[in-house]
Amino acid sequence: MPILFNYQKPIVVPNFIASPFPGLALTNILGKGAAALILSFPHHIVFKSPLKYRVQDDWSEKTVSQATTSQGQAEWCMENEKAVYAKLAIKPHRNLLKALLVVDEGIFLPRIDSTLEAYTMSWGLGYPEESTSTKHQWITQIAAGAAWLEALGFVHNDIRPGNVLIDRAKNARLADFGESGAPGQLHVAWLDQYGIGNCIWVLFHKRTGERDPGRLPHDWQDPKTLDLPPIGHGPTSLIERCFRIQFPSLQHLHQHVLTELDPQPSTSSLTAIRISLFTFVADILDSITHWIATQRCRGLYARLRQERGELGASRWMFAVWGVD
Repeated sequence: MPILFNYQKPIVVPNFIASPFPGLALTNILGKGAAALILSFPHHIVFKSPLKYRVQDDWSEKTVSQATTSQGQAEWCMENEKAVYAKLAIKPHRNLLKALLVVDEGIFLPRIDSTLEAYTMSWGLGYPEESTSTKHQWITQIAAGAAWLEALGFVHNDIRPGNVLIDRAKNARLADFGESGAPGQLHVAWLDQYGIGNCIWVLFHKRTGERDPGRLPHDWQDPKTLDLPPIGHGPTSLIERCFRIQFPSLQHLHQHVLTELDPQPSTSSLTAIRISLFTFVADILDSITHWIATQRCRGLYARLRQERGELGASRWMFAVWGVD
């Protein structure tokens, strides 16, 4: 299985990047984006915080202004994420990442092993490619998560392979809600449909040498006006329809995916009951696991707030339980 993050080889960041906690040295960074840091902790816990800068004496006025703007953007993205996770805490969905604990400094999240992007890239590096049924499952799960988010009143606004997490059970979950918000000028409703189409294209065509049938226009024109060539049948017909924004909503897209890629065979009443029972038990176990992880996060957060001297990553192997 391709692994996206490596705890033994953390990312090194410049010293002008500030830690979210005064007592924590940045020696456990899993990832760094344009707006956030991802910090690794034991027990498969990560912490996502907005980027903050230590202004340096030799910075020019322009550099200080750019850093201030960048930090403001990062904080805006974090507030967007917190708004989505607040809704998901009340109405969760198995194909949307759920926060463990939201605090002032950021968000504690479960650590997921890989992403759709990491999987598709690994296929070109010698890893075996997933089966068609697994690819269909991922498409169905991505569409289900996006449709649920739409029903909650949000546009994801950044659906792409790097933001689709794949867990050890090979289930897909949408994550990274920093660009999310209610449909409007800043959150374009059709962009999610386009993003799902791009994920399908990556799954079925990225390794075949076929060209991308459509790219997001830089001037943000409606893609329905683009001249896109037909690209085939089966899953690729979904790509064409997504790029042309032919579904009136993500709910309709999800239903179409279920019909096209995940037809449910006729089952006996006993089999249906077994499936429902299995799903119910799985949800209960997931809730218990989530509760335990949340309690660990509460203990870890209390310790982080109390520390005044800088701690390295190795100390946190015991700090989760408050033991020295």
